[in-house]
Amino acid sequence: SSYALPGSEGDAGDITIKAIDSVSVSDYYDAGQGNVYSSGIFSETSGKGKAGNISIETGKLSVLNNGPISTSTYEGSDGDGGNITIKAADTVSISGYHILGDYIFSSGIFSETSSGGKGGEITVSGQCIYLNDMGLISASSTGTGNAGNISISAGDIISVDNAFIETSSFESAGGNIKISGRDIQMTNGGWVSASVASGEGGGGNVDMDATTLAALESSAITARADMG
Repeated sequence: SSYALPGSEGDAGDITIKAIDSVSVSDYYDAGQGNVYSSGIFSETSGKGKAGNISIETGKLSVLNNGPISTSTYEGSDGDGGNITIKAADTVSISGYHILGDYIFSSGIFSETSSGGKGGEITVSGQCIYLNDMGLISASSTGTGNAGNISISAGDIISVDNAFIETSSFESAGGNIKISGRDIQMTNGGWVSASVASGEGGGGNVDMDATTLAALESSAITARADMG
């Protein structure tokens, strides 16, 4: 993890991972009494500087069983979120979740801002990209900073099966989503969504480019601005 402390002036450091074969982020530890600690890769800022970037280049990436890759800016911070860049020569797989009380914690790739700083960009590329079993790629803002954009590209297939790709904001402009692949399949309630609740900048756009695009079994593609 990389973290800029409250009151600090400098940026958090970048995280760069290169592995020829594979990278796996998986599992969590339930300490009881509502305390759950996830294995993960994190870049965060609570200071004036930006969060560090996360870059992973590998053959296969697996994000499983509540394991997050995340960059965040917290309330009171002036810094922007770091960017997340994933480059896989073969596959990217995101799958699994954990239920704690009334909350569901998904495995996924996350860019979050709850401050005035802009959310980080998420870029994922691979030959095949699979999201299933509540897996999530999300760029969100609950502060005044704009949500980050999401860009996903695959040489072959992108599958979203009971899983989600989304940008959302409450007080700011929503992020854009761009997805490109030869075959995009959405099944079993999978969705791609760009939404804004009350931001002045409007909701984000959804741009999907494929030879074959199928959205089946209550799957949906939405771009919505409630009051933006």
